Amino acid sequence: MNGLCCSGIYVIINLINKKMYVGASKDVGKRWNGHKEAMYKKSHNHYPLYVDMKKYGARNFIIALLEIVPDYTQLKSKEEYWIKKLETIKEDIGYNIEISREGSGSYESKYVNDNGNIIYKRNRSKTGMPDEHRQYISNYMKRIWAERKARGEEFKAGMVGRKHSPEAKAKMRKTHIDIIQKKREDDSKNMDQSQAA
Repeated sequence: MNGLCCSGIYVIINLINKKMYVGASKDVGKRWNGHKEAMYKKSHNHYPLYVDMKKYGARNFIIALLEIVPDYTQLKSKEEYWIKKLETIKEDIGYNIEISREGSGSYESKYVNDNGNIIYKRNRSKTGMPDEHRQYISNYMKRIWAERKARGEEFKAGMVGRKHSPEAKAKMRKTHIDIIQKKREDDSKNMDQSQAA
């Protein structure tokens, strides 16, 4: 994380499906920690990046610095450049939904239409959400919940009305005990090494 304690543009890459998220921050390392914490907040449940971080686990995401930007006033324009260059606003390539420009009581959102042209939409307040954004989130969440429901029904169908055999229970118990013993051994080895040092 030492190399990320600077102002600049970063990309978060999902190692499973290769989708990317481009962001800008005055402290990239701190922002990365913020992303990892945000995936657990209910208020962020609808953002595609955090949905996938929960689904695949944060360990399957990496962050890389795209560009160091010492002048904070250039962060938004550089972020916009990299989002356009990497095409992370496209649903199949990336997680970026919009590029917002903060203003006095309103913001302007950028969207890429089907022709690849950039469209600006002005909202009345910072809490307003353009229809395209709302529809994107709605479609994404419908797909995620359908996948979860399908996995849940498969799991339930496998064990509903059934019980584990005594042999299976004994095997699970032994595996659990082995895991705990291995963890204790590793902890004691680490402690011995730290005391020896």
